[in-house]
Amino acid sequence: MAGTKYHVRFTGRLQDGFSRENVIENLERLTNLGRERANSLLSQERPLVLKKNVDHETAVKYRKVFEKAGMVIQVVQAGASRPPDPDPEKPKPVSGQPENPPPLTAPNTVAKEREKPEENPYAAPKANLKVAKGKGKGIWRDEPQKVPASHGWHWLQSAISMFIKQPWVWMGMWLIVFMITAILNFVPFIGSFCSFLLMAVLSGGLMLAAQAQINGERITVGQIFEGFSKNPGQRLLVGLFYLLFFMAIGLLIGGTVVAFMFSQFHSAGMANLPLFLRTHILTIILLFLLALLLTVPLLMAYWFAPSLVALSDKTAWKAYKLSFRGCLKNWVPFLIYGLAVLVVGILLMLAISMLTGIMFVFISQGGTILATLIPMILYGLIGIPIAAILTLSIYTGFRDIYYQAA
Repeated sequence: MAGTKYHVRFTGRLQDGFSRENVIENLERLTNLGRERANSLLSQERPLVLKKNVDHETAVKYRKVFEKAGMVIQVVQAGASRPPDPDPEKPKPVSGQPENPPPLTAPNTVAKEREKPEENPYAAPKANLKVAKGKGKGIWRDEPQKVPASHGWHWLQSAISMFIKQPWVWMGMWLIVFMITAILNFVPFIGSFCSFLLMAVLSGGLMLAAQAQINGERITVGQIFEGFSKNPGQRLLVGLFYLLFFMAIGLLIGGTVVAFMFSQFHSAGMANLPLFLRTHILTIILLFLLALLLTVPLLMAYWFAPSLVALSDKTAWKAYKLSFRGCLKNWVPFLIYGLAVLVVGILLMLAISMLTGIMFVFISQGGTILATLIPMILYGLIGIPIAAILTLSIYTGFRDIYYQAA
């Protein structure tokens, strides 16, 4: 009916499959709400009117955007009697048609209608919500939550945004990591052993620095060593568990391969190696799949373990179990994340190879030693930022799965 006005009403509930953190991030992306205002809006946990006295077409447009963010929204006609609240266990589905009852309004939480009409009717709604300001404090969940598949790509996007805000600090921290591991790797066997253990502790420092940046604190390169001051024993255990499991898998697969090849070559000798490879190609593939089958669960268990120990004070063993459950529950987002990293990595490798070739041709004509250093310099300039971004993507994925806003 022409002239009829409607309200856009948030029921106070979230759609299935959306966590509170997901909805806050989506509201930041789809509307003009900042993180604090979005968090405060969801903290009300009761029905609120988001937009008042708009026509039906505009109301439906707003509803679609807020539903896309993960909120349960109703479009209700202004001036009718107040509706009963939906069953908290079984919220009523939102239909495309307006409902007769009016919204429940609350002081200081109702959005005022702008006197000036919106210039672009197709732009994302920008709700002017009057909510109580204040930074909410969240908690780390004891069990991982399932997030939408698209968040696998969002983890990488958020990591890039965090890196861009303080690139030199993150590159400085990773330069320290590279230098320490390079020095340790010069020491045979013991150096590699120590490198495994040390990386778990340094990873904890990186996660603490990422958390500090999210909290709005100023971070420095020296924060990478904070892993030694907070629960270092459990972090060393995280590295030790990873090393022991990795060695066990290597010994199992390597021993199987060596025993199998020895049994085949014992009488015929190594001259028949090409024939052996052709004859036993299926066996070789099965051994490779077995190695993959054992390695992937180990990586899943380790992926979030340093973060769980550093940020939520879990023990090393419990961190391994929680990390594995978190990766398993969110295997689809991880698939998206892995494909995104793979595609970006291939493109970067192609770009570096082409640039290296071009520069090598020009510089090598002068016979300078710089020609031999070009690949090392380029891989360092590109590799350090990539390592920093991938580290931040581990944190953004961890926060998305294990963090619950207050």
